[in-house]
Amino acid sequence: MFVDEHPPAITGCTPLLCDGAGNPTGIPVQISKNWHVQPAKGVLRHQGPWFHGCTFIHLPPQARREFVFTMTYARYGGVPAASHAQLSLIGWGHNQFWDQAAIGSFGESICYEPGRVQRRCAIDDIRPLMTLMAPDAKPYSWAGNCGGGDFLAWIDEGGRYQGFRATRSDYRAYGPCLTDVTYVEETLGGEIASRVNVSIARSDDYLRAFHHLRYEVRQPVKWRRLAFYQLGADFYNDTPARHVAVGNTDGLREEWPPIQGRDVYDRCSVPLTGDAPWISIHGVGHAAVNPGGALASRGLIVRSWQAVLGGKPCPQPCASFYATEWGKGNFRTVIELSPPPNLEQLQRGDFVDADLELVVFPTDAAAYYGPNKAFQKALEADADTWRLVQREATGNALKITPLKGRVERRYPLSVTVDRKERVACNIAGGVGCVPVIISGLSDYRGYELWVDGQPLNQAIHGRDFWQTDYDSNQKKWRLTYNLLRDDRRPSRLELRQTPASSGR
Repeated sequence: MFVDEHPPAITGCTPLLCDGAGNPTGIPVQISKNWHVQPAKGVLRHQGPWFHGCTFIHLPPQARREFVFTMTYARYGGVPAASHAQLSLIGWGHNQFWDQAAIGSFGESICYEPGRVQRRCAIDDIRPLMTLMAPDAKPYSWAGNCGGGDFLAWIDEGGRYQGFRATRSDYRAYGPCLTDVTYVEETLGGEIASRVNVSIARSDDYLRAFHHLRYEVRQPVKWRRLAFYQLGADFYNDTPARHVAVGNTDGLREEWPPIQGRDVYDRCSVPLTGDAPWISIHGVGHAAVNPGGALASRGLIVRSWQAVLGGKPCPQPCASFYATEWGKGNFRTVIELSPPPNLEQLQRGDFVDADLELVVFPTDAAAYYGPNKAFQKALEADADTWRLVQREATGNALKITPLKGRVERRYPLSVTVDRKERVACNIAGGVGCVPVIISGLSDYRGYELWVDGQPLNQAIHGRDFWQTDYDSNQKKWRLTYNLLRDDRRPSRLELRQTPASSGR
């Protein structure tokens, strides 16, 4: 266990176990940390601040190995780094299970509470990246909270909320280029099995949270209300937006002001059509925001969708828009991915498999202090509108032409090597720092990613720009890079073995 009782940047950090040459080995170091303190209650055992990093190293008899323990904090390869960790809440007030993910070390970016203890939702605090909470705030401090959301939400025919059991977390990558964590659970009666994968990537423009959903129906399910995903939750929705819009990569389909009501649907089961359909919640405005609250607009992009519902293929997702009231006159809108119209029951064997992207933007261009000039220009033209969501949906609808290896996913780009451990593809499009994951490698050493005939090198301090992770099931490694693609010009990517890899 690696222990630091005075961590310099606890809100965002990733431990790396490297070999003697400085190469990240992919051996995981499990993170647990805390920064919460309640002096008024005296000394609480296990209150913060502290960092604990736990790892196991397996060695054959008589073996001797040299390792170097390294920590990344705010930046990695010059770009704000991604991290995901179990966060202790002792000293805050509620001590249930809590996960915290961050880009940089500037506060929380997105948090998860799999037990749904406090506000009956799994997605909790969300904060825009590199955004001032107020005009007089200092850079690199916490941004305003625009949190609230959930994955599967089921209210049965009798109006009873159906919770979850057997919840487990699987941490496959802690960062610093791309996190990879899975929450597995099932509904209380075992009717629906849920597997949700969450990721964030290092970035210098805005928060992108990737959510892969896999629901499998084991028993018939009926409902008064059913959502496969919620942006904003019934009891946690800090963004009082005044406009909703839907569209796809072709542009806007419709924009309207959602109704202001209490526990009623504005619209139900609206088909989301076209490539990369999206939903935007915007029109926040400064006057509508509580002190210390959200200064952000949000969007949801459906990158892929496969489903069988009611025993029939469901080729496109549907969205519903639910109105809630937080106190008198304090209205919110919850965006839901919902069953198609006229469906009354899920059958055994039904499933939903979807790739979603949650994006968060400052509502004021002047509040963004990050270095990304392309995003700054877009903010100045289109802050607090649906156009930023459409820009992301279209820009990162990558066009990939595989040449060697197998493309598993377009965005984030995931490729598996061929039998000779080769990868090559052409890529067109891209916005921001696009994650590139290369899987199926027999070693963590001896590879380089080449872009347009030149080796990629984003190093600031030696070898600090790629990520290595070990897959214990496959007994293979994967490497993750982030490519800045704001110019969107076509490029050729190729993984090459270096001379040092010969004779491994």
